[in-house]
Amino acid sequence: MKAREGIAYKRGAAYAPSPARFVSRQPYLDTRGEKMEGEKIFVVLPLCVGSVFSLFGLCLALNTLQFVRSAVKTPGVVVGHAKHTIQGDDRTSTYYHAEIEFDDQGGKRRRVTLTQGNGSKSPVEGHRVWVLYDPSNPQDARLSRASDLWLFPLVFLAMGLLALAAGIWALCFGVPQGFTIGGPM
Repeated sequence: MKAREGIAYKRGAAYAPSPARFVSRQPYLDTRGEKMEGEKIFVVLPLCVGSVFSLFGLCLALNTLQFVRSAVKTPGVVVGHAKHTIQGDDRTSTYYHAEIEFDDQGGKRRRVTLTQGNGSKSPVEGHRVWVLYDPSNPQDARLSRASDLWLFPLVFLAMGLLALAAGIWALCFGVPQGFTIGGPM
C-alpha cells in the first residue's frame, strides 16, 4: 500500500481527492488542475467593489471629520421644510429638507436649507436643534446629530470592508463548489 496525503490506498484502486478539499487548497484550479475562469469574478468583483466603497466611505468620513473639527456649534430652530420632488419612470418621490435659522458668531441671523432630506417633515417645525456650521461659509450647515454626520460614511465604509473581506476570503480559500459563472463544470 502507498500513502498519499496521509491516506493509504491499494495499488490499482481509484483515488480522487475530495473536490471541495482540492478547490479550497488551490483557489483557481478545478479537480483536473485546470484554471477555473468562471470563479474569478467572485474574487475580482468583491475586491473592486469593496475598494471603491471603502475609499468612498473613507473620503466621506475624512470630509465629515474635517468639517466637525472646523465647525462652530450653535443652537438653532427649524422654521420650515423645503419640498423636493423627484420624478421617476414609474413613481414620484418627495423629500423634505429642513430649513434652520441660527445666529452665527457675529450675531447675524442665518437661514439655511439642509442638504440632507427624508420622506417626512423631520425634525418638526419649531423644534430646537444644535447646528454645526462652517464659520468661513455659514451656508454649509448640518444638524449636530451622529446619524446626520456619520451614517453615510460608516455605511459605505462597512459595506466596502465586507466586500473586501469576501474577496480576500475567496482569494485565499477558494470559491465554494457550485459558485461558477457559465453553467456547470
